[in-house]
Amino acid sequence: MEEQYPKPKYPPLRTISKEEMIKRIKTYIIDIQEPIPDALTKNPRGHVPLYDFGKGDKILVVGATEYDPEVINGYAEAIRQKGAKADLLLLDIGRLGSPEAASAEEAKSLIVGEDNPVYTKYSNVISSATAKALALSEGYDMIVAGMGPPPHNVSLKWRRLMFVYGEEIAGDRVEFPLELQLAIDRKVWEDLTSLEKCHFTDPEGTDFVWTNYDDERRMAIGHEFAKPMYIGHGGVPDCSGTIAGTLNHVGCYPNIRATVKNDLVVKVEGGGEYGDAWRAKLEELNGLELPEAPVGGTDKTYKLPGPGYFWFYEMAIGTSPKVFRHPKEANFECFASFLHDRERSGYVHHGMGAPSGTQPTYTRLGIPWSHVHIHSLFGTLEGRSRNGERITVINKGHLTALDDPEVRSTASRYGDPDELLKEIWIPAIPGINEEGDYWQDYAKNPSEWIRKEGERYIRVE
Repeated sequence: MEEQYPKPKYPPLRTISKEEMIKRIKTYIIDIQEPIPDALTKNPRGHVPLYDFGKGDKILVVGATEYDPEVINGYAEAIRQKGAKADLLLLDIGRLGSPEAASAEEAKSLIVGEDNPVYTKYSNVISSATAKALALSEGYDMIVAGMGPPPHNVSLKWRRLMFVYGEEIAGDRVEFPLELQLAIDRKVWEDLTSLEKCHFTDPEGTDFVWTNYDDERRMAIGHEFAKPMYIGHGGVPDCSGTIAGTLNHVGCYPNIRATVKNDLVVKVEGGGEYGDAWRAKLEELNGLELPEAPVGGTDKTYKLPGPGYFWFYEMAIGTSPKVFRHPKEANFECFASFLHDRERSGYVHHGMGAPSGTQPTYTRLGIPWSHVHIHSLFGTLEGRSRNGERITVINKGHLTALDDPEVRSTASRYGDPDELLKEIWIPAIPGINEEGDYWQDYAKNPSEWIRKEGERYIRVE
């Protein structure tokens, strides 16, 4: 076991009454009284969604049967209390079999069409085609649905649900101050954009380097992009090395290793069913010459540096210390069991595939538009700034912005900085921060360990 890695931690889970549920949803999610940061109003599609509707607006709230019904009903009631109308649509999206089979669906869902199973059905619950039809027939002003990114081919306002379990609504994250969250993100963004030569490693086998450049990506609260995402726009793409792990958004798999050369995945090894599905898609798609893609937030486009499909464009850092893995997720009873994990501070998810924002264009041209993932739970991100300073953004899974004096000063206006800024969830992995052998006790069959780990650490109060 690597002693320097943080020890496992899991918060006690609270239960609250229906009335308290509605009150907390209204106060901390739907009708926030705290001043809204400019960074949020400029990017309301982000991981701290802004429910910017007015009195008399008509809202469609879409839930899955796996969500807590009290939470979904609580959203609708809180919306009504704010003066809007709210309809509820509950959909049974089903499950994807074993955790290993579920993980393979990320690769199998790289298909042509405006909707696919993982990024519309399992992440957003409702297909974009159905959403557009309902908006047209019922006159909705906003859709509140899912935990994934809103589809780019739906012009209607679309906001994430974000919180779908009662224990989340009762927990610390919903009342985490927006000003403090923004302070954390600003510090992360300041460090990231000051770096020139960067290096990322983790104990599961990840090790890659890259040169940072200004590709016009923007700060995204709760989901900060550590490396250029508009590959080759504003600089030379030279990211090379290995990305390894056992989790994606939907399930888990035996340890996989993806070899990256100049920002393109060129080889995939291991990974069980997920690896097999990804290798098939690698052979099918990596010879494509992709058309120009949009530079988000601008009217510009950019051209990728060469043929290929599995471009390493998403290296996203979670920035919330109050995120935890829910019991249903630990027991694989969810639509996407690790979609939630990625928002925890210091947790990194790597996305490889079609560039962001290409859904409408690529669908029209008959090209798949989504991507696949590998998660890093205990990564270290460090590098050299343009003035030669050494900067560590993440240290063994811990986001160093949480220790920053200015961030702590902001936290002190709301309470004890030590309490506000400590992570409440740190998973246990044998050979990393738990006794055992990583390869024998975990990496060969991670789902077995994750179930046991969930039973061991979950406590309800």
